[in-house]
Amino acid sequence: MDSSTFLSIAPASPATKRCALAIVIVLFAAFCLLIPVAPVHLPRVEAYIPIYDLTFALCNLVTAGFLLVGFRRSGLRAVLILASGYLFTSLLAVPHMLTFPGLFSSGGLLGAGPQTSAWIDTFRYGGFPLFVICYALLKRRESVNRHANTPANIMSAAAAGAVAGVCLLTLFATTGHQLLPRITHGAGYTTAMAAANVPAWLLSLVALTLLGSRLPYSILDLWLMVIVFVWMCDVLLNTLFNAGPFDIGFDVGRLYGLFAAGVGPIVVLVEASRVSSRFDEALAIAGERNAELARSREELAQSRRLEAIGQLTGGVAHDFNNLLTVIIGNLELIERAHGDTEKIEGLAQAAMKAAQRGEHLVRQLLTHARKQINRPEIVNLNQLIASVENLVHRFIGEQIEVVTMLSPVLAPVQIDPAQFETAILNLAINSRDAMAGGGRMTIETRNTMINQHYAANDAEVPPGYYVVITVSDTDTGMTPDVLARAFDPFFTTKEVGKGSGLGLSQVYGFAKTIVSQDVV
Repeated sequence: MDSSTFLSIAPASPATKRCALAIVIVLFAAFCLLIPVAPVHLPRVEAYIPIYDLTFALCNLVTAGFLLVGFRRSGLRAVLILASGYLFTSLLAVPHMLTFPGLFSSGGLLGAGPQTSAWIDTFRYGGFPLFVICYALLKRRESVNRHANTPANIMSAAAAGAVAGVCLLTLFATTGHQLLPRITHGAGYTTAMAAANVPAWLLSLVALTLLGSRLPYSILDLWLMVIVFVWMCDVLLNTLFNAGPFDIGFDVGRLYGLFAAGVGPIVVLVEASRVSSRFDEALAIAGERNAELARSREELAQSRRLEAIGQLTGGVAHDFNNLLTVIIGNLELIERAHGDTEKIEGLAQAAMKAAQRGEHLVRQLLTHARKQINRPEIVNLNQLIASVENLVHRFIGEQIEVVTMLSPVLAPVQIDPAQFETAILNLAINSRDAMAGGGRMTIETRNTMINQHYAANDAEVPPGYYVVITVSDTDTGMTPDVLARAFDPFFTTKEVGKGSGLGLSQVYGFAKTIVSQDVV
């Protein structure tokens, strides 16, 4: 979060309010003590005028920059107006310094008259509270738009307006100084000085009233009230309670002005430090939560692995128990046959079929585990599909149409033909079971290339040239939950006794074995 945006939006904390109140009390007490001695004349030290003006200008310029950034973040036009006010006040310090009599020349530069710098001071005292009043009035009707589009030309126009205002007032105070009431006389002020600056002080009072009349205060509003209060003390000490330049009121008033100018950058830096600390704390909390989340994910993955192992073990035990029951039962019946050759032969055949089913189950498990012994050959998959097509027809029946779309330029591959045929038959059987009322199954082959971009998204598939075999059917498909577990061993949606749940798992294991061995 941007610091200046934070200042203009976030409510002031009780601690911040107490700090601001303490500063106001101390400065007001000092102000009251200085009133009786404000007219006391001090030695004329002109060197501190440029130091004051440059420091004053720099502090206000920094604050204007922070506020412009805050305007880009918040979209509040009130913040833009306040930034323009700070820019205006900052720039007026330059002609004030250049036109100050006796500093660079006896009458001041830029064609200034003896009261030009005093009038520029008056314009500055009255101009800043005007901007604060506009800020306070406009902010009441605005809401924050964090996604506001703030074109640069809006800020450029505001800055240009502030520069133009400074130029016009400087021109008026220099070339037209004879048209202005005389507020200085020699080394002192005339009674017109009070008449000219009382409106400026009243404008500051109006700005302070408007800022304090709306609760709750944002951090920016609170410190603006402190700044305007100090500004009012500066006006009183510098133009109303003193006798002229280089007396106690003049010099101390300048210090009050510097304090008012320095509040902005100091507050922004302090609040930025607090925001940075909260951000670091949030990052630390986020890091701890990410670590907890990683541990939770690992525990969940471990739990799922244990669940899969348990499911696999239970499924294998169940299937082998059924097969062993058949084998043992037939062997026991053979023992009781007592020479009945025909009966013994039938029982032996039943036991052999059960043993063969067990062998097939073991082969499926090995394929799923990718430890099946492969006998790879360089073959053309179109020929293998054509040779197994008749077998597919016998398996799925006449109610399902089998369509083959074979690429005429299919690249040769190196695989185990027997495992490939078994995978095609498994997919065909799944299609047959899914389309109980009939339908169409399509087997398609084509060449493809996996590029680096795709491989980056799937680390298990290295880039290169591949042959794609697609087996599709006209069934409604799988639900997302079923699709997520389709390749899990012993997971099946078929009725008990109509599927082992290893068909798709075997196909998956066969495909992963080929990709991992880079034999395609």
